[in-house]
Amino acid sequence: MTSVITFGAYLALLVVAAVVWILFLRIGLRWAKVADVTLRKLVLAFFLVTLFEIALRVGVLLAVPRDRVQSWILVAPLLGATIVVPCVIISWVFKARLVRSLQAWLPTLMTSAVSWIGVWAITGVLAKAFVISSASMAPTLLGRHPRGICPECGATCYSSASALESGGDETPVDTICEAFHLHKLDEMPDAWGAADRLLAAKYLKPRRWDLIVFRFPEDPDTPYVMRVIGLPGDEIVIENGAAYANGERLPLPAEIGNIKYVTFADDPWVRDRVWGTRARPARLGPQDYFVLGDFSPRSRDSRLWETGAPGHPPYAVPAENIVGVVTHIYWPPNRWRVLR
Repeated sequence: MTSVITFGAYLALLVVAAVVWILFLRIGLRWAKVADVTLRKLVLAFFLVTLFEIALRVGVLLAVPRDRVQSWILVAPLLGATIVVPCVIISWVFKARLVRSLQAWLPTLMTSAVSWIGVWAITGVLAKAFVISSASMAPTLLGRHPRGICPECGATCYSSASALESGGDETPVDTICEAFHLHKLDEMPDAWGAADRLLAAKYLKPRRWDLIVFRFPEDPDTPYVMRVIGLPGDEIVIENGAAYANGERLPLPAEIGNIKYVTFADDPWVRDRVWGTRARPARLGPQDYFVLGDFSPRSRDSRLWETGAPGHPPYAVPAENIVGVVTHIYWPPNRWRVLR
């Protein structure tokens, strides 16, 4: 249902943008005094220009290197092509000189304003896009990540980019595989993957085990993505790798059936400050949620927070801090998922 609502809204926006673009191109062609303008030609021009823009955006996502200077070297000519290629297409379709095609194309820039208004309306009410910035939700959601092979099951395993790029020699390295096996490896292969891009629906109410985007209580300007474990009114305890709510062990969903949550019991510097243990249970208020990352050893989640939002305990995500429930991974293509 979330797919129908979200993509239905974006499809409606695309239809509106198409009509507006064609309308403004018609105005531009009249301004440029181009003859023999028909609806068929207008639709053909829109179709060809749209195909080019889609190919351009996909190319940028796939090809832009990490180095900022190299990125500009690649992106600058691509951005220039967004002007030249549509004018060439218009010139070819309507048999007009390139200068007149440029004149006809200029009014179509107003379509961008209409599109931005539509996108703003959708992101304000329905769904918002985010890019994963860390490994705390691996393997379910991936930030930019190094990957290797799990020594236990042979599946792909992932580590934290920050662990390898911090400039230190953080070894052995914590890893988690697609089967949620946790291991420490002495080194990771030089194989890196791109970050996931996701959609979060603002109209959904969080349920247990949902992934949510929220404003981090210690820094509300920073969006985090975690999994909801505790609901309002719960008392959460983590023990022996499992989560308990109000004294009852929570059955795991099949897709994360092998997950193990850690309490850092072997780390004397951390264990006495962890929330959600028998000694320090997390008691949630009527508007509070308790969240954990899937990559438990590398996740700074409700267990480890020290400062809460005003009027809330340190481990709680207040309902007003929740931006939305994650429904889709939409990029890269091989990571496409419907999560709710």
